[in-house]
Amino acid sequence: MKKSVFSAAKLAGLTAVNRGTKSSNDIRPAITTARGMNKFTMNASASALIGCGHGDRVVMFAMPNADSINERFFIALSAGSEGCKLASAGNTKGTGRPQSFNYAGVWSQMLMQDKDAAPVGERVLADKGLMEEVETQKGRDGKMCTAVLATKRVEYGVEEVKDENGDFIPVQIDDTIYEKVYVLVDPKEVTLEDEKQEEEAAAPAGPTKDQELLTEIRDLLKSQQGK
Repeated sequence: MKKSVFSAAKLAGLTAVNRGTKSSNDIRPAITTARGMNKFTMNASASALIGCGHGDRVVMFAMPNADSINERFFIALSAGSEGCKLASAGNTKGTGRPQSFNYAGVWSQMLMQDKDAAPVGERVLADKGLMEEVETQKGRDGKMCTAVLATKRVEYGVEEVKDENGDFIPVQIDDTIYEKVYVLVDPKEVTLEDEKQEEEAAAPAGPTKDQELLTEIRDLLKSQQGK
């Protein structure tokens, strides 16, 4: 008999798998500008990297004289009550889950992907073709409601800010020290057409001709058995 590689001590580390947990297609940790003004999403990989979850708070920073867009925006887990609160679908606790949050100011700058841009409002963004008024759903009066939404989303990768020895570089802002800070890099535009293609690719494929034929045969046999 083959000797087992397991022991009681090793098996003590087992954890139950939640059968309702959906798998994630996230490759890189990322934070994305959502279509609504000042709204962001954080994917599961970024949540796991930062170690944050539903109810936690995050703080965003900016480097005013950054040499490039990859040195402009930063994020960190809040050390107190400052920053904005994260929310997950169903208010599910725990890290490694997609999160959403609101953060004014940097949203428009990140949408424009301009390291020298100042925060601007809907009208300026609309003039630049970055926001538009769209119909959403019918109201109680039967008329279509409208909302001003971004014409695209911009996804930023999330990377740890570490020194040459691989240690986090603490950052002090006013009287608060943030032990772990993360930089937002390599912005990638996600257009509405890209979103549509991603949704279509993720949709379950229809049955093949062979599968359809087998289904017809099965249904025929069932009907004959019932006679």
